[in-house]
Amino acid sequence: MRSKWAFAGGAWAALGSVAVLSLLLAGLAVVLWTLYPVFFHAHVRVPLPSTQTVQALRSAPDEATLAELSAQRPLGASLPPGRDAVVLAERWLALYRDKGADDSHPIAPSIDPAELGQDKGVGALPFNSLYGADVLVQAFRASGDARYLGTARDLIRGYARMERTAWRERSFLWNDHAIAARVGVIIRFWASYRAHPMFAPGDAAEILQHAARSAELLAMRSHFTAWSNHGVMQNIALLQLAAAFPGLVDGPSLSQTAFERLALQWRYYISVEGVVLEHSAGYHLEGLSLLKLALRGLELNRLAAPPQWREQVRLADDFLARLTRPDGTLPAYGDTRVQVAASSHPQAASETAPASGALKTYPLSGYAVWSAAAASGAAGSHSVATWSYFPGLAHKHADETALVLWAGGRGWVTPSGYAPYASVYRQPVEGWLGSNAPHGENERADPVRRAALLGAASSPLSVLVDVQRRTPDGVGYRRQIVSLADRLWLVIDQPLGAAPWPTTETLWTFYPDLSLAPRGDGRFVLRDPKGLAMSVAITSGGGAAQASMHAGSRQPFAGWLATDEGVVPAPALRVLAPSGAWTATVFDTRGSAAVVAVLLTDGENWQAEGDDWTIRREGARLVVRLGEQQAVAPVVAPADMTAQRNAIEQGLKAALSAYPKYRNVDEYRMRMAGWLGALWAAQTLGYFALRPWLRRQGWTTAVQAMIALFWSAAAIWLGTVYFAR
Repeated sequence: MRSKWAFAGGAWAALGSVAVLSLLLAGLAVVLWTLYPVFFHAHVRVPLPSTQTVQALRSAPDEATLAELSAQRPLGASLPPGRDAVVLAERWLALYRDKGADDSHPIAPSIDPAELGQDKGVGALPFNSLYGADVLVQAFRASGDARYLGTARDLIRGYARMERTAWRERSFLWNDHAIAARVGVIIRFWASYRAHPMFAPGDAAEILQHAARSAELLAMRSHFTAWSNHGVMQNIALLQLAAAFPGLVDGPSLSQTAFERLALQWRYYISVEGVVLEHSAGYHLEGLSLLKLALRGLELNRLAAPPQWREQVRLADDFLARLTRPDGTLPAYGDTRVQVAASSHPQAASETAPASGALKTYPLSGYAVWSAAAASGAAGSHSVATWSYFPGLAHKHADETALVLWAGGRGWVTPSGYAPYASVYRQPVEGWLGSNAPHGENERADPVRRAALLGAASSPLSVLVDVQRRTPDGVGYRRQIVSLADRLWLVIDQPLGAAPWPTTETLWTFYPDLSLAPRGDGRFVLRDPKGLAMSVAITSGGGAAQASMHAGSRQPFAGWLATDEGVVPAPALRVLAPSGAWTATVFDTRGSAAVVAVLLTDGENWQAEGDDWTIRREGARLVVRLGEQQAVAPVVAPADMTAQRNAIEQGLKAALSAYPKYRNVDEYRMRMAGWLGALWAAQTLGYFALRPWLRRQGWTTAVQAMIALFWSAAAIWLGTVYFAR
């Protein structure tokens, strides 16, 4: 009998020990779970390719296919022309021979992970995109000098060794854009290297292994950036890999993955109107180029794209042609730098050239574009109104109802452009202060808002665009823009709903080479260095608006433009009016700064007039006079786009559900793992030290329950709160 009870007691003791061990292991598991993504999010195992595979890739694919892939535009930074590449490559080689002369160069056969985040003279992203090797290959092609190709080989091989032995992500090592860009660099290098006398099977195997590792990373579900153009780049890179390296990678599987992901993205990346929905003229240009690469990549892999895709790309070409101004620049709305030249990027010509003066609206995508020829045969004018907003898609600025104005061969009125993400200017430029859209003073760029085209009118003499944006509680603004020929623009802004702010703010920003001078009574004159002038006249309901001039002001933020030379001061007019008051602004290329009279009954009935012009809105009619010319045009409401918009939003929602956004919180994970690890060690030591005492007090079960509760709560809190923020 005694033996039976002894056995039972031993069993309970054993169970107690197992429980304690389980609890302690659970704590350790939470610590390891916290650290796991830091070291294994980008962990792939890819063996060196066999000698037979390396040899086969010296002849497959055929030269024509590899030459075409090599000629495709880089997914990273643009390459300099051949002669410039030779000059740059020679300078880099000189720096490499004398490293003490300058540390800012991307030539390094042996790459230290500490270098990844450094500028290297080309920027961290280009450095991790193997831009240095790309330039060297370009220099080799232009000159035939084998030194450049050999140094490119050393650079790629050194980077490949570092990448495959890295334990955690640093800088842009495993960045989606960088990996996709590296694929093109390797293809361009391979096209020159595989038949060159310096070819060495061992070096080739290491470089091809890096290509195969890139394919694995690009194809991983957890690495796919579904919500932006980076995801399109990833798919293009997969198609390029499948076509360039048959036998090294599983081409059919990679190309099918790319096709399926493109089909998912196509639902929300580009609209049925042919507009890339990334809220930016520059990214429409970029997106159009990417979609053309994707279509060609599918062809090279013998996959047929749906006919609708090609039609949307054709419409995208037309939209780009309409956006492009006579001087070759793009309007700088969204993340587009001021004065970005469209001609600096490879693009196909539009099949349908826009007619001069024709208004084209894109009610679903959120744009109106129109131009007018000058009677003298000069450059005329070009105007863009924006109200595009698709929450969750990239490169959006708070610019609904904004106007971009180009006339007389130059830009006048513009948003602030693409301020770098790390810049102190990024937040204000991305918000309402980066555009000329009316907004409440200090109004936040709340993502829950909607904008829509209410109506449009067009005649040979005039254009009207009527747009509004509202928050869910009905607060917002309505803007009506009327242009007369290529000479005059009237902008009427009306507040909507009971605004929670006392003041409406509108920030008109002008090009940096313009000078701005007051003329009294709400009138100003802009002048450019060549003598061109534009007058600006501002009036408001009750005459309550106050306009002040600024340039490069930080408080209040006003007068900044993001150009190719950086963020620079520019003249600006800051207009403040009581929240319930309408305002009217007139831009006139005569530069006479004439007084403007406006009588506004409601949004559909108003009149504005100057010295030789009259604009009158009579419900669904627009009546205008300019000198001796007169015109009447119907104001037409657009078709209901609710179903199409819902389809875009549902497409994005489905993509993000299938491919959730990955947030790199490695630093937080490592910090938290350190604290939790120290706590776990202290708890373990403390528990075993106090265990006899706990038994005597009868507290063992309670303490074990507390340990279980603590680690369970810690795991839940880390997963749902701390790492989810």
